[in-house]
Parts: sequence; C-alpha cells; structure tokens
Amino acid sequence: MRNRSRCVLANTIFFGDSMTQAIGEYGFLDMTNIVYQRSATIDVLITKIPEVAATLPKQVVIFTGLNDCNHYTEIADYRRDYVTMLQQLKAYIPGVKIIVSSLLSPSDALGQVRADLVRAPQFDQELRSICQENDVTYVDSTWIVRQKNYLDDGIHMNRTFYRVWFRYLKALLGISNDLRGELLQFTDTTIFAV
Repeated sequence: MRNRSRCVLANTIFFGDSMTQAIGEYGFLDMTNIVYQRSATIDVLITKIPEVAATLPKQVVIFTGLNDCNHYTEIADYRRDYVTMLQQLKAYIPGVKIIVSSLLSPSDALGQVRADLVRAPQFDQELRSICQENDVTYVDSTWIVRQKNYLDDGIHMNRTFYRVWFRYLKALLGISNDLRGELLQFTDTTIFAV
C-alpha cells in the first residue's frame, strides 16, 4: 500500500503558505510535492502558479492559514483573488483536480486578542461557496482541531493535527485504506471512525 500511495502522491502538489510547509517539515511528504511561501496571501500565491504548473500535477491540494484575514479588509476582494487563483490553476494545468482544505480558526486565546482573526469562520464560509461555484472539492478539516493541537502562536498546528489531517485527506482522495476499520484516537475522544 505504501508504494501505491507514493505513486499517487507523486502526481499531487500541496500548495499554500506555512500551513502547507508543515506537511513536509513534519515528514508526511517530501518537499518536492510542496509549493509554499510563508506568510503568503492569496494574491501572492497567484504568482507561484507557474511553479506549481511546472510539476505537471494531476491534483493540487490548497491549504492556507489566516494571513488573508488581516490582509483583506473586504471578503469580496478575497473572493475575487481566490477565484482568480483557481481559474489560473485550471488554465495552466488543464484537467487538474483541485482540493481545498478549510481555513482553521485561531486558538480561543488568540481569537480573543486578535480581532482580525475572528473573521476566520466568515472567510471559511466564503471559501466553501467559492469551491462550490467553481467545481472544486472543499474538505472541511475543522472537526480535527482541538485547542491542545495549536502551537504557541495560536495559529499553526502540531504534528498530531497533521497526522490525522493527512490520513483523512488521503482517505478522501482514495489514496489510502489506512482508516478502514480503524478508530483514530486523536485526543481522549474518538473523532473519526470508518
């Protein structure tokens, strides 16, 4: 099964900011499958599309953090740029399957002191709509988040979050049977069973 997963992932690029970078840093995927820019907003990621296209992926998985919440004062501008990014990905890579992972809210503690980040659920709802309207797969990853999975900055996630997220994503993409008949223990509570 491991060889099959590597073969399929060889045709998949993970694209985003530091949320995507962590996939490689935690060792879930080789960095050759990752195109990222730390602290990037959607308008910046648009400039990296040629780099993504040069790898000739069959699938692109987009996972970004909360940089857009303080960059865009109007959600309509975020929508405009996100739609542009999706359209450009499709134009540069005909037939590509695009998968978008949901935005994750900040930790409760950070959300209380950073008013700009309180808008994360609104941005995520907009992201869900953008995906539906543009025939793009939206993956709700919010069910995985537990307060104890945040790093000290209140935005980024620990390895435990990524372990569950990556296995969940692979199962959704039909890459792995790792979850079949198994209970995933994430905290003290079972959060996903197949």
